[in-house]
Amino acid sequence: MIPIKPIIKKLVVIIMAISLLSLLRFFTRQKYDLVCGPGIETEKTSYREGEKVKLRVHTVLDEITDLYVDGEIMPPGPGSDDEWYIYTFPMPAHDVKAECVSRNISVVDPEEESTLLISCYSRVVGTPVDMPFERVRLFRETDGSLRLHREYGLPGDLDITECTVKEECLEEAMEYILENGMDKWPELDECDPLDGYYCSCGFLLDGKWISVDTESPMPSGGNSIIDGVRALLMRHASD
Repeated sequence: MIPIKPIIKKLVVIIMAISLLSLLRFFTRQKYDLVCGPGIETEKTSYREGEKVKLRVHTVLDEITDLYVDGEIMPPGPGSDDEWYIYTFPMPAHDVKAECVSRNISVVDPEEESTLLISCYSRVVGTPVDMPFERVRLFRETDGSLRLHREYGLPGDLDITECTVKEECLEEAMEYILENGMDKWPELDECDPLDGYYCSCGFLLDGKWISVDTESPMPSGGNSIIDGVRALLMRHASD
């Protein structure tokens, strides 16, 4: 009969060694600067690669505020309310600049503004070199058509494609999102962040923007569901 206790002790030692090695790797990663423009609050001014960055921007009555990170617009994430917009993302392997652009609602012509309906983002993180990201977004244009916009690559070296898609693209994507209960994920308690991979999905539902990602509450296998939204949208790009 094989003794159980020595095996358990060995397993505990191995698990502790792996955990300590992971912590050592994390804390020895290089830090990169986060430069924030006026109106943006952050806990720190430098982060390690892959570390979760959280930004807060105070909402202003009668103003539309857009947050840009390295020139790319970001939708508000989980925790946003009538007082604060919350934005989160994993720190890339380079310095990052965040800035706000605000416009008064009274001077914005709604007929000149497209509406962001769904936004999906994915990127491999925690690697020695900066990895490319993929962002797929679905817009409602002012003429009622749907525009699918895809970006792939690194900041400053992006492959960008756009196309008009049928209404079924939005219908199928929202049906998939609701079937998987993604609108209820922010109410969950469990969170099982992935090591080495980050993805997110935001969508407009009943006039409210809802955002989920792999570092926020989500069910087991939620990352595959998020990637499923992106895959579903891209399937319509060739229609």
